[in-house]
Amino acid sequence: MPLIQSLFCLQGADNRSRFYSIILVCYLSFLLLNAVVNNSVFSLLILAITAAISTLTTIRRLKDAQLKKAWLILSSGAYVLTALLIIFIENSYINWLILLPLMISALLLTYPSKQQKSYILGYAGPVDLSVYRSETNVRQRIEPTLLGHNEASVTIDTIEKQQASTTTNQPQTSTERDLGEQLRTKLLQQSKAILIGLASIAFIITLLAVIDTQEEATATQVEAIEKQPNSASTLSLERLSPLEMPDNFTLFLSQYDGVIVHWQATENQLQQLWSITSAQGDDSCKNITFNNNEQYRTLTVTVENNQDHYASFSPLDTKKLLKAMAFRGSFTICGFKFSLKGSQATLGKSNQYADFIDY
Repeated sequence: MPLIQSLFCLQGADNRSRFYSIILVCYLSFLLLNAVVNNSVFSLLILAITAAISTLTTIRRLKDAQLKKAWLILSSGAYVLTALLIIFIENSYINWLILLPLMISALLLTYPSKQQKSYILGYAGPVDLSVYRSETNVRQRIEPTLLGHNEASVTIDTIEKQQASTTTNQPQTSTERDLGEQLRTKLLQQSKAILIGLASIAFIITLLAVIDTQEEATATQVEAIEKQPNSASTLSLERLSPLEMPDNFTLFLSQYDGVIVHWQATENQLQQLWSITSAQGDDSCKNITFNNNEQYRTLTVTVENNQDHYASFSPLDTKKLLKAMAFRGSFTICGFKFSLKGSQATLGKSNQYADFIDY
Protein backbone atom coordinates (compact mmCIF):
# COMPACT_ATOMS: atom_id res chain seq x y z
CA MET A 1 0.00 0.00 0.00
CA PRO A 2 2.73 2.59 0.71
CA LEU A 3 4.05 2.12 -2.82
CA ILE A 4 0.59 2.76 -4.31
CA GLN A 5 0.15 5.77 -2.01
CA SER A 6 3.39 7.20 -3.31
CA LEU A 7 1.99 7.10 -6.86
CA PHE A 8 -0.75 9.54 -5.82
CA CYS A 9 1.42 11.78 -3.64
CA LEU A 10 1.47 15.50 -4.39
CA GLN A 11 4.16 16.57 -1.91
CA GLY A 12 7.03 14.26 -2.76
CA ALA A 13 9.64 14.17 -5.51
CA ASP A 14 10.45 11.57 -8.17
CA ASN A 15 13.89 11.13 -9.63
CA ARG A 16 14.38 10.61 -13.34
CA SER A 17 14.33 6.82 -13.45
CA ARG A 18 11.13 6.50 -11.39
CA PHE A 19 9.41 9.26 -13.38
CA TYR A 20 10.03 7.72 -16.78
CA SER A 21 9.28 4.19 -15.58
CA ILE A 22 5.83 5.33 -14.43
CA ILE A 23 5.26 7.22 -17.70
CA LEU A 24 6.16 4.17 -19.80
CA VAL A 25 3.93 1.85 -17.78
CA CYS A 26 0.97 4.27 -18.00
CA TYR A 27 1.25 4.88 -21.74
CA LEU A 28 1.87 1.25 -22.72
CA SER A 29 -0.90 0.01 -20.40
CA PHE A 30 -3.34 2.36 -22.07
CA LEU A 31 -2.34 1.19 -25.58
CA LEU A 32 -2.57 -2.49 -24.63
CA LEU A 33 -5.91 -2.30 -22.81
CA ASN A 34 -7.45 -0.08 -25.49
CA ALA A 35 -6.45 -2.58 -28.19
CA VAL A 36 -7.62 -5.64 -26.24
CA VAL A 37 -10.97 -4.38 -24.93
CA ASN A 38 -11.89 -2.05 -27.84
CA ASN A 39 -14.61 -0.26 -25.89
CA SER A 40 -14.61 3.54 -25.83
CA VAL A 41 -16.14 3.84 -22.34
CA PHE A 42 -13.59 1.45 -20.84
CA SER A 43 -10.77 3.19 -22.74
CA LEU A 44 -11.85 6.58 -21.38
CA LEU A 45 -11.77 5.14 -17.85
CA ILE A 46 -8.24 3.78 -18.39
CA LEU A 47 -7.23 7.14 -19.85
CA ALA A 48 -8.50 8.95 -16.74
CA ILE A 49 -6.51 6.65 -14.41
CA THR A 50 -3.28 6.70 -16.41
CA ALA A 51 -3.54 10.45 -17.01
CA ALA A 52 -3.93 11.05 -13.26
CA ILE A 53 -0.91 8.87 -12.36
CA SER A 54 1.30 10.31 -15.13
CA THR A 55 0.29 13.87 -14.21
CA LEU A 56 1.17 13.33 -10.54
CA THR A 57 4.57 11.84 -11.33
CA THR A 58 5.22 14.79 -13.65
CA ILE A 59 4.40 17.19 -10.80
CA ARG A 60 6.84 15.35 -8.50
CA ARG A 61 9.52 15.38 -11.22
CA LEU A 62 9.06 19.13 -11.70
CA LYS A 63 9.49 19.63 -7.96
CA ASP A 64 12.57 17.42 -7.98
CA ALA A 65 14.15 19.44 -10.82
CA GLN A 66 12.62 22.76 -9.68
CA LEU A 67 11.01 23.42 -13.06
CA LYS A 68 8.00 25.55 -14.02
CA LYS A 69 4.53 24.04 -14.17
CA ALA A 70 4.21 24.88 -17.87
CA TRP A 71 5.86 21.52 -18.48
CA LEU A 72 2.86 19.85 -16.86
CA ILE A 73 0.41 21.33 -19.38
CA LEU A 74 2.66 20.37 -22.29
CA SER A 75 3.32 16.79 -21.18
CA SER A 76 -0.11 15.81 -19.79
CA GLY A 77 -2.01 17.75 -22.45
CA ALA A 78 -0.15 15.99 -25.26
CA TYR A 79 -0.89 12.59 -23.70
CA VAL A 80 -4.61 13.24 -23.19
CA LEU A 81 -5.05 14.65 -26.72
CA THR A 82 -3.17 11.74 -28.29
CA ALA A 83 -5.11 9.17 -26.26
CA LEU A 84 -8.44 10.69 -27.32
CA LEU A 85 -7.41 10.47 -30.98
CA ILE A 86 -6.43 6.83 -30.47
CA ILE A 87 -9.79 6.04 -28.82
CA PHE A 88 -12.08 7.69 -31.36
CA ILE A 89 -10.22 7.17 -34.65
CA GLU A 90 -9.69 3.46 -33.91
CA ASN A 91 -6.88 2.79 -36.33
CA SER A 92 -3.53 1.06 -35.83
CA TYR A 93 -1.62 3.91 -37.48
CA ILE A 94 -2.81 6.44 -34.91
CA ASN A 95 -1.19 4.45 -32.07
CA TRP A 96 2.20 5.74 -33.21
CA LEU A 97 1.20 9.23 -32.05
CA ILE A 98 1.97 8.08 -28.49
CA LEU A 99 5.61 8.73 -29.37
CA LEU A 100 4.96 12.49 -29.19
CA PRO A 101 4.09 12.69 -25.45
CA LEU A 102 6.86 10.16 -24.78
CA MET A 103 9.38 12.48 -26.45
CA ILE A 104 8.11 15.47 -24.49
CA SER A 105 8.41 13.52 -21.24
CA ALA A 106 11.89 12.39 -22.23
CA LEU A 107 13.02 16.03 -22.19
CA LEU A 108 12.41 16.09 -18.43
CA LEU A 109 15.09 13.43 -18.07
CA THR A 110 17.72 15.97 -19.09
CA TYR A 111 17.10 17.99 -15.90
CA PRO A 112 18.94 16.68 -12.82
CA SER A 113 17.66 16.78 -9.26
CA LYS A 114 18.35 20.16 -7.67
CA GLN A 115 18.42 19.00 -4.05
CA GLN A 116 20.11 16.09 -2.35
CA LYS A 117 17.33 13.86 -1.02
CA SER A 118 17.02 10.41 0.45
CA TYR A 119 15.34 8.40 -2.32
CA ILE A 120 13.71 5.01 -1.89
CA LEU A 121 12.70 3.37 -5.18
CA GLY A 122 13.25 6.77 -6.78
CA TYR A 123 10.81 8.52 -4.44
CA ALA A 124 11.41 11.05 -1.67
CA GLY A 125 8.47 12.40 0.26
CA PRO A 126 6.03 12.03 3.15
CA VAL A 127 4.99 8.46 2.27
CA ASP A 128 7.17 6.02 4.22
CA LEU A 129 8.77 3.50 1.85
CA SER A 130 11.41 2.34 4.31
CA VAL A 131 10.01 -1.20 4.18
CA TYR A 132 11.38 -1.45 0.64
CA ARG A 133 14.95 -0.69 1.68
CA SER A 134 17.38 -3.39 0.65
CA GLU A 135 19.57 -4.58 3.51
CA THR A 136 22.87 -4.83 1.69
CA ASN A 137 25.11 -4.68 4.70
CA VAL A 138 24.95 -7.21 7.50
CA ARG A 139 25.91 -6.09 11.00
CA GLN A 140 29.32 -7.16 11.95
CA ARG A 141 29.80 -9.29 15.03
CA ILE A 142 30.93 -7.23 18.05
CA GLU A 143 33.30 -8.79 20.53
CA PRO A 144 32.38 -7.34 23.95
CA THR A 145 35.47 -8.65 25.72
CA LEU A 146 37.89 -5.97 24.55
CA LEU A 147 35.53 -3.02 24.21
CA GLY A 148 33.86 -0.97 26.83
CA HIS A 149 30.21 -0.05 26.78
CA ASN A 150 30.78 3.36 25.19
CA GLU A 151 33.11 2.02 22.54
CA ALA A 152 30.62 -0.68 21.59
CA SER A 153 27.87 1.91 21.26
CA VAL A 154 30.02 4.03 18.98
CA THR A 155 30.78 1.05 16.79
CA ILE A 156 27.11 0.09 16.52
CA ASP A 157 26.12 3.65 15.66
CA THR A 158 28.81 3.81 12.99
CA ILE A 159 27.63 0.60 11.38
CA GLU A 160 23.99 1.72 11.41
CA LYS A 161 24.94 5.01 9.74
CA GLN A 162 26.83 3.09 7.08
CA GLN A 163 23.79 0.90 6.47
CA ALA A 164 21.49 3.92 6.26
CA SER A 165 23.82 5.62 3.81
CA THR A 166 23.47 2.72 1.37
CA THR A 167 19.71 3.40 1.02
CA THR A 168 20.15 6.97 -0.21
CA ASN A 169 20.98 8.04 -3.72
CA GLN A 170 24.42 9.44 -4.19
CA PRO A 171 24.57 12.99 -5.54
CA GLN A 172 24.77 13.10 -9.30
CA THR A 173 28.19 13.75 -10.70
CA SER A 174 28.96 16.79 -12.75
CA THR A 175 29.49 14.50 -15.75
CA GLU A 176 25.88 13.30 -15.51
CA ARG A 177 24.59 16.83 -15.19
CA ASP A 178 26.72 18.00 -18.07
CA LEU A 179 25.53 15.15 -20.30
CA GLY A 180 21.87 16.02 -19.77
CA GLU A 181 22.43 19.72 -20.16
CA GLN A 182 24.54 19.24 -23.29
CA LEU A 183 21.81 17.11 -24.85
CA ARG A 184 19.13 19.65 -23.98
CA THR A 185 21.24 22.52 -25.32
CA LYS A 186 21.72 20.76 -28.65
CA LEU A 187 18.02 20.05 -28.92
CA LEU A 188 17.12 23.66 -28.17
CA GLN A 189 19.51 24.86 -30.85
CA GLN A 190 17.49 22.84 -33.38
CA SER A 191 14.11 23.52 -31.78
CA LYS A 192 12.43 24.89 -34.91
CA ALA A 193 13.54 21.97 -37.06
CA ILE A 194 12.47 19.50 -34.38
CA LEU A 195 9.04 21.11 -34.01
CA ILE A 196 8.51 21.08 -37.77
CA GLY A 197 9.60 17.45 -37.92
CA LEU A 198 7.30 16.39 -35.09
CA ALA A 199 4.36 18.28 -36.58
CA SER A 200 5.00 16.66 -39.98
CA ILE A 201 5.17 13.19 -38.44
CA ALA A 202 1.96 13.79 -36.49
CA PHE A 203 0.19 15.06 -39.63
CA ILE A 204 1.34 12.10 -41.76
CA ILE A 205 0.31 9.55 -39.11
CA THR A 206 -3.11 11.18 -38.67
CA LEU A 207 -3.63 11.39 -42.45
CA LEU A 208 -2.74 7.72 -42.94
CA ALA A 209 -5.10 6.75 -40.13
CA VAL A 210 -8.00 8.77 -41.58
CA ILE A 211 -7.45 7.38 -45.12
CA ASP A 212 -7.19 3.82 -43.83
CA THR A 213 -10.35 4.27 -41.73
CA GLN A 214 -12.29 5.60 -44.72
CA GLU A 215 -11.14 2.68 -46.87
CA GLU A 216 -12.27 0.23 -44.20
CA ALA A 217 -15.65 1.97 -43.96
CA THR A 218 -16.08 1.87 -47.75
CA ALA A 219 -15.20 -1.83 -47.86
CA THR A 220 -17.71 -2.50 -45.09
CA GLN A 221 -20.45 -0.61 -46.95
CA VAL A 222 -19.78 -2.51 -50.17
CA GLU A 223 -19.86 -5.81 -48.30
CA ALA A 224 -23.16 -4.85 -46.68
CA ILE A 225 -24.67 -3.91 -50.04
CA GLU A 226 -23.60 -7.20 -51.55
CA LYS A 227 -25.30 -9.08 -48.70
CA GLN A 228 -28.61 -7.24 -49.10
CA PRO A 229 -31.28 -9.57 -50.50
CA ASN A 230 -32.70 -6.79 -52.70
CA SER A 231 -29.42 -5.70 -54.26
CA ALA A 232 -29.15 -5.63 -58.04
CA SER A 233 -26.80 -8.62 -58.09
CA THR A 234 -29.31 -10.92 -56.38
CA LEU A 235 -32.64 -9.37 -57.36
CA SER A 236 -34.59 -11.64 -59.68
CA LEU A 237 -35.60 -9.65 -62.77
CA GLU A 238 -38.35 -10.93 -65.01
CA ARG A 239 -37.83 -10.68 -68.76
CA LEU A 240 -41.01 -9.39 -70.32
CA SER A 241 -42.02 -8.08 -73.77
CA PRO A 242 -39.21 -9.64 -75.87
CA LEU A 243 -38.41 -7.65 -79.00
CA GLU A 244 -36.07 -9.02 -81.67
CA MET A 245 -33.79 -6.30 -83.04
CA PRO A 246 -32.25 -6.29 -86.54
CA ASP A 247 -28.62 -7.02 -85.54
CA ASN A 248 -29.11 -10.27 -83.58
CA PHE A 249 -29.90 -8.95 -80.15
CA THR A 250 -33.13 -8.87 -78.17
CA LEU A 251 -34.68 -6.30 -75.87
CA PHE A 252 -36.69 -7.14 -72.74
CA LEU A 253 -38.44 -5.05 -70.11
CA SER A 254 -38.20 -6.08 -66.47
CA GLN A 255 -41.18 -5.98 -64.09
CA TYR A 256 -39.86 -2.53 -63.08
CA ASP A 257 -39.71 -1.31 -66.75
CA GLY A 258 -35.92 -1.51 -66.81
CA VAL A 259 -34.33 -2.43 -70.15
CA ILE A 260 -32.55 -5.79 -70.52
CA VAL A 261 -30.36 -6.42 -73.57
CA HIS A 262 -29.76 -10.04 -74.60
CA TRP A 263 -27.29 -11.41 -77.11
CA GLN A 264 -25.50 -14.68 -77.74
CA ALA A 265 -21.74 -15.02 -77.94
CA THR A 266 -19.03 -17.64 -77.72
CA GLU A 267 -18.97 -19.87 -74.66
CA ASN A 268 -18.15 -18.10 -71.41
CA GLN A 269 -17.74 -20.01 -68.15
CA LEU A 270 -18.37 -16.94 -66.00
CA GLN A 271 -21.86 -16.44 -64.59
CA GLN A 272 -21.45 -12.72 -63.86
CA LEU A 273 -19.32 -10.37 -65.93
CA TRP A 274 -20.15 -7.16 -64.07
CA SER A 275 -22.05 -5.97 -60.96
CA ILE A 276 -22.54 -2.36 -59.95
CA THR A 277 -22.89 -3.32 -56.27
CA SER A 278 -19.30 -4.58 -56.07
CA ALA A 279 -17.91 -2.50 -58.95
CA GLN A 280 -15.97 -5.59 -59.96
CA GLY A 281 -15.78 -7.48 -63.20
CA ASP A 282 -15.07 -6.76 -66.85
CA ASP A 283 -14.71 -2.97 -67.22
CA SER A 284 -15.97 -3.16 -70.81
CA CYS A 285 -19.33 -4.33 -69.44
CA LYS A 286 -19.96 -1.51 -66.97
CA ASN A 287 -21.41 0.82 -69.66
CA ILE A 288 -23.31 0.63 -72.90
CA THR A 289 -21.68 3.16 -75.27
CA PHE A 290 -23.37 4.55 -78.37
CA ASN A 291 -21.54 5.82 -81.45
CA ASN A 292 -21.83 9.45 -80.25
CA ASN A 293 -20.10 8.44 -76.94
CA GLU A 294 -23.40 8.58 -75.05
CA GLN A 295 -23.15 6.10 -72.16
CA TYR A 296 -25.46 4.43 -69.65
CA ARG A 297 -24.35 2.37 -66.67
CA THR A 298 -25.32 -1.30 -66.46
CA LEU A 299 -26.60 -2.82 -63.21
CA THR A 300 -25.41 -6.34 -63.97
CA VAL A 301 -24.14 -8.35 -66.91
CA THR A 302 -24.73 -12.08 -66.46
CA VAL A 303 -24.16 -15.18 -68.57
CA GLU A 304 -26.52 -18.14 -68.76
CA ASN A 305 -25.99 -21.45 -70.55
CA ASN A 306 -22.38 -20.31 -71.18
CA GLN A 307 -23.47 -18.12 -74.12
CA ASP A 308 -26.61 -16.11 -73.34
CA HIS A 309 -25.56 -12.64 -72.17
CA TYR A 310 -28.01 -10.38 -70.32
CA ALA A 311 -27.23 -6.73 -69.55
CA SER A 312 -29.69 -5.10 -67.12
CA PHE A 313 -30.25 -1.35 -66.78
CA SER A 314 -31.94 0.93 -64.28
CA PRO A 315 -35.58 1.93 -64.93
CA LEU A 316 -34.38 5.54 -64.50
CA ASP A 317 -32.52 5.25 -67.83
CA THR A 318 -35.26 3.46 -69.82
CA LYS A 319 -36.56 6.47 -71.78
CA LYS A 320 -33.13 7.84 -72.66
CA LEU A 321 -31.76 4.38 -73.47
CA LEU A 322 -34.61 3.44 -75.82
CA LYS A 323 -34.42 6.85 -77.52
CA ALA A 324 -30.72 6.27 -78.15
CA MET A 325 -31.56 2.80 -79.49
CA ALA A 326 -33.98 4.42 -81.95
CA PHE A 327 -31.87 7.33 -83.19
CA ARG A 328 -28.19 6.31 -82.88
CA GLY A 329 -26.23 4.28 -85.39
CA SER A 330 -24.62 1.61 -83.18
CA PHE A 331 -23.64 0.69 -79.66
CA THR A 332 -20.92 -1.31 -77.94
CA ILE A 333 -21.10 -3.41 -74.77
CA CYS A 334 -18.67 -5.96 -73.31
CA GLY A 335 -16.51 -5.55 -76.41
CA PHE A 336 -19.37 -6.49 -78.79
CA LYS A 337 -20.58 -3.95 -81.35
CA PHE A 338 -24.18 -3.95 -82.62
CA SER A 339 -25.69 -1.98 -85.48
CA LEU A 340 -28.90 -0.02 -84.89
CA LYS A 341 -29.89 0.18 -88.54
CA GLY A 342 -33.67 -0.29 -88.73
CA SER A 343 -34.04 -0.11 -84.92
CA GLN A 344 -36.31 2.97 -85.03
CA ALA A 345 -38.89 1.17 -87.16
CA THR A 346 -38.74 -1.95 -85.01
CA LEU A 347 -39.24 -0.01 -81.79
CA GLY A 348 -42.00 2.11 -83.30
CA LYS A 349 -44.06 -0.96 -84.17
CA SER A 350 -44.03 -2.20 -80.56
CA ASN A 351 -46.67 -0.72 -78.27
CA GLN A 352 -44.65 -1.63 -75.16
CA TYR A 353 -41.51 0.21 -76.34
CA ALA A 354 -42.87 3.02 -78.50
CA ASP A 355 -44.52 4.69 -75.47
CA PHE A 356 -41.13 5.25 -73.90
CA ILE A 357 -39.70 7.13 -76.89
CA ASP A 358 -40.25 10.86 -77.27
CA TYR A 359 -40.20 11.90 -80.93
